[in-house]
Amino acid sequence: MMLVLSYGSVTRTSPIFDHEKMPSNVGAISEAFRRSHGVVRSVHPTHSVCAMGPLADELTADHHMDRTPLGLYSSFIKLVERDGLVLFIGCGLRPNTLMHGVEEIVEPSYLFGLEVEYTIILRGGCSIAGVTSRTISAAVSRDTIGSLLCSVGEISGRKRCRSGDLCFES
Repeated sequence: MMLVLSYGSVTRTSPIFDHEKMPSNVGAISEAFRRSHGVVRSVHPTHSVCAMGPLADELTADHHMDRTPLGLYSSFIKLVERDGLVLFIGCGLRPNTLMHGVEEIVEPSYLFGLEVEYTIILRGGCSIAGVTSRTISAAVSRDTIGSLLCSVGEISGRKRCRSGDLCFES
């Protein structure tokens, strides 16, 4: 599974997401993967992912049902539920989109921006108008992420971690 985010192209002022044609705005590797044979893309206007392999359909299904980028139907949450791993190549933790999923559980006041109404164009030209999703408005620091993970750990009944840590023990 790989991010093929389109939030740079699909915006409040340009709210059309072409599921089949919209390129990734997070680099050449993700765009090459998106175009590869056998790859399946989730349907989300700003935070879609692509997947390949036996779990591809399962991981990418239902993402369009979320009203936020990393909600309960998102591929990101399904990756966590399947004990998936996240690999960072050539970057630190700052661009970790999965952390917004943690934020969405805690719902800090800074996280969400406007709700935007999108049109999604599916394979074959069928379109779905009026799909709404809230935008993510801010990036967070490592310390904030650590605090959020501690909060999530407390909510889920897990042991509390030290502030600033990026994982917690169960």
